[in-house]
Amino acid sequence: MVTIQVRPDLSRVQFEELAMKWDAARNAVLEVDFPASENDLRKFSSLLLELANLELARSALAELCEQPKVPQDILERAFLEGGTACRVAICLRADLSTSLKNMCTHCEEAVVVEHFKQNQQSPI
Repeated sequence: MVTIQVRPDLSRVQFEELAMKWDAARNAVLEVDFPASENDLRKFSSLLLELANLELARSALAELCEQPKVPQDILERAFLEGGTACRVAICLRADLSTSLKNMCTHCEEAVVVEHFKQNQQSPI
């Protein structure tokens, strides 16, 4: 088993090298280190979104979208530019803005809408 560790301080080239290992691995575990400051979080999310055509970036972005204190504007961009896993992770959050709730409700992907609806109905 291969462990792929994604850190916020990776350069684009380093991330692309990890993405090739991720794609080549038959059995891999993803570990994502999350930035402590909002500024670093914004830089990290920008890198992931720039590379959203890579499966590793979409997977790391989905993990990021599950973390507390991710600003709503980053979540909105991830919803629009990330993959299905990003959208599901976002729609399962309890702290969504009205805009994000609308995006979840009107998403063209049925699986995203279904997760959102189930999450809204579940008792806290």
